[in-house]
Amino acid sequence: MLLTTLFSEYPNLFSFGDYVPASKVELNFAGFNKSDINAVIENGDLVVSAKNKDRKDKRYRILIGRDVSEDDLSLKYSHGLLTVELKPKKEDKKDIPIE
Repeated sequence: MLLTTLFSEYPNLFSFGDYVPASKVELNFAGFNKSDINAVIENGDLVVSAKNKDRKDKRYRILIGRDVSEDDLSLKYSHGLLTVELKPKKEDKKDIPIE
């Protein structure tokens, strides 16, 4: 099951197929334990893979952009689904003087 929602603060984030931006993605890892799953950031992609004792493999590659770090992401595993979510971006608003 894949759930995506629009997230306008990060226009290049979590792209699938037709490059639909999202802030939350659910990846199906049914049949795997949390300890079977590994996630790394590699060249602007989040790579999530799993391998269990039955030699069952599964892998997802998600475009997240080079400006996203592990501190910007939240990963939670529950009932066979790994939820990957982008934490809200803190905005630094500054007034621009007008002359």
